Amino acid sequence: MREARLLGVRHYLVKPFTVVDLHQRIDDIVQERAAGAAAPQRLAQGDVDAVMRPSTRAALPKGLTTETLALVAGELTARREASAADIAEAIGLSRVSCRRYLEHLASTGAAEKSLDYATAGRPSTRYRARGSA
Repeated sequence: MREARLLGVRHYLVKPFTVVDLHQRIDDIVQERAAGAAAPQRLAQGDVDAVMRPSTRAALPKGLTTETLALVAGELTARREASAADIAEAIGLSRVSCRRYLEHLASTGAAEKSLDYATAGRPSTRYRARGSA
């Protein structure tokens, strides 16, 4: 595997693997190629590290899964803006779990959050998919 990596192999899956694992690897390669096409004119150390040290990619926080993250992110994108309760009701997950996923999306820059003071009592946290109008 080390020799294959030195020769340019991007990923290696050991059998048995799931379709989700395969799709994640393919998505990684697509993102890597897209990032290469949009490379900045001046390189920063972070740009070099992202290419040379792909294992430094941030892992999901404990308890979060890529499948559920994709589900929550997809629902947020479809709605453009929502609360954790809105997403929870739509996908059948607990409000607390949805809030953890939405907070992760906000911390990574994939979503923005704001407080809605129009509700009675304490303000409601609203999340908007980054790039939504």
